[in-house]
Amino acid sequence: MTFPGTYVLRRLLIAVPSLLGISVVLFTVLALAPGDPFGEIVSNPNIPAEVAANLRLKFGMDDPLAIRYVRWLAAMLHGDWGFSFASRIDVVDLIMQRLPTTLLVVGSSQLLALAVAAPNLNIHPHTPRPSRHPPAPAYSSPRCPETHDRG
Repeated sequence: MTFPGTYVLRRLLIAVPSLLGISVVLFTVLALAPGDPFGEIVSNPNIPAEVAANLRLKFGMDDPLAIRYVRWLAAMLHGDWGFSFASRIDVVDLIMQRLPTTLLVVGSSQLLALAVAAPNLNIHPHTPRPSRHPPAPAYSSPRCPETHDRG
């Protein structure tokens, strides 16, 4: 007999390395993609090159990939998800703005999926389930003729 807590602990011990591995792969792929968050700033002629260089230095864009990953992971674990340059607000605030709409869409799609799947669950036990196989014969061996005398 196993304790339910051991199951949960075992699943968590599997989930943590999996999530770390996924985060390493995604961070590496995004870091190796062409361009960077300051590409628009560098291409703007109204912004001096030293401002762009200072921003790259401030955000550690010139540091090695492993150091940038460790900093990013520590910031994620502390809840500092950064700043959105596109929306000009903190990422946490951006997520909180869009969370209600996201939950509405996800919840609606789950309800729709349940409504479509429910008739196929065969919930009614009084309805016989169709079978692909014919009914089995009553006897598995040939019947012997009756031998008693009726006379």
